[in-house]
Amino acid sequence: MSTHRNKRVSLPAQPEPMPLAKQLADVEETIRKYEVTLALFKNRQADLKKQLNPPTPEKLWPCRYCSAQLRYSEVYKHTQDHFESEVLLG
Repeated sequence: MSTHRNKRVSLPAQPEPMPLAKQLADVEETIRKYEVTLALFKNRQADLKKQLNPPTPEKLWPCRYCSAQLRYSEVYKHTQDHFESEVLLG
């Protein structure tokens, strides 16, 4: 009492596979898009870090012998110049 009939079911035609060169080009294009997106995010991240931690102005140090304001790296040389001029002038 089986009502089953042997009917052939046609499968849909499978599309032709994409050529490897096209696949490679698509992958390379996707990689380029992700690299651009990553660069944009890194730039944005750097901007946000600058906003959170703004650069502090370099501290200036007064000279003991004159009214000069010097960066820390300049203090020694400047003081040495004063010392040498005192020794040479007497």
